[in-house]
Amino acid sequence: MNITAAKLVLILGALTAGSYACNCAHNNDAGRWIDVNSPAAEAAILIDAGGGCYQATTQGHMCVSFTNADQAVKDCLAEEADNDQSFHGDWFLWSAITCTDGDSHAQLTITV
Repeated sequence: MNITAAKLVLILGALTAGSYACNCAHNNDAGRWIDVNSPAAEAAILIDAGGGCYQATTQGHMCVSFTNADQAVKDCLAEEADNDQSFHGDWFLWSAITCTDGDSHAQLTITV
């Protein structure tokens, strides 16, 4: 393996490791979400804003918060929300999702 290929392997390894470094968990309570945005789309907006809350147009109140946030934990929360949402006439997403990456923590909650 030449030097350039070795560098590429290290870079790809670091990127891959970073994308799977955090752990996410959720409760088993599906939060109903009725809004112009899907729950994952709104979560992405709140994540990009560094956290905050949003009242859905019809049903659902979402809050996103961070402690010692790094980009990895933000990316994990966004990915978890995207993977876990479902549509059955209305949108649903777990009413509580938490992600951790070392000492970085992210939380998403949906209430009525």
